[in-house]
Amino acid sequence: MSVNVLENTFSPLSNDLTFKYVFSHENILKSFLNLFLDYIDSTVTCEIVDITPESYIIPNNKKIKSYFGDIVATLSNGDIISIEMYSNKFSENEYNKSFAYTSRLFSNQIEKNKINYEEMHKVISLNLIPTNYKRVNKEIINSYRIKNDILNISIDNNILIYLLRFDLTNKMSYNLNEHEFITILRLLNCKSLEEMEKYQKGGKSIVDEVIEYVKEWNLESSKNGLERYIEEKQQETAEEVRKKVSEEVRKETRVETIEERNFDIAKNLLNKKMKIQDIMDVTGLTKKQVLSLK
Repeated sequence: MSVNVLENTFSPLSNDLTFKYVFSHENILKSFLNLFLDYIDSTVTCEIVDITPESYIIPNNKKIKSYFGDIVATLSNGDIISIEMYSNKFSENEYNKSFAYTSRLFSNQIEKNKINYEEMHKVISLNLIPTNYKRVNKEIINSYRIKNDILNISIDNNILIYLLRFDLTNKMSYNLNEHEFITILRLLNCKSLEEMEKYQKGGKSIVDEVIEYVKEWNLESSKNGLERYIEEKQQETAEEVRKKVSEEVRKETRVETIEERNFDIAKNLLNKKMKIQDIMDVTGLTKKQVLSLK
């Protein structure tokens, strides 16, 4: 992959759209996630079955706010991983946003009228951040999960939130043999292609591939191509949402029609001096609703 970058148009890896472009490639995302798992000494490895850049997180209730996640991937075991890029700051507002994304992805696994909580899959949120959140995240990897405060032990691993501080790599001495997970975090700090090229290994490493994709993205044709792709995905999801909303409106209209009919029946039965309890049994209305018709 040989690409010439246009002058004065360099968009760093930490740029929101550049990040989505690079990490929406399965080989990059899969390698990055496995490097992360290896770095935290996890015995798990990931096989990706689906990647969605600019993922539309659809709420089950049309009155609840919808979200767009940077990248959402589904693994072969059904677990879901959400990755968010925060290039400027990460305050309490951003943390709450991340928690809302993660919770929504977890709850959206429940299909209406098909609730089976035992079959729900884990949701992991990886947040790449450039700051020390609340001044207590002093490590490169900081994890959050539900725990027992008294015993100080984790009691649930279904929702995991990681804050990955890529800014800390600027304070670390570079080592050619360092873990590639750390080197990729270094790339997020680079403000120019020259800075990134210092970390090239001259082969087909994940680091070299990331740099090449960043170069590719900086070509205007590639940039426009991804923007069109994202726009098309948004249009597709918007159409899906419209269909869902139309279905909900149809159902609500039907419910209202049934309720109106029940009120008419209740009114007629009241005129015939039927007992309140019997009317409630026939129509399903509450006592208060029936009495309101007198």
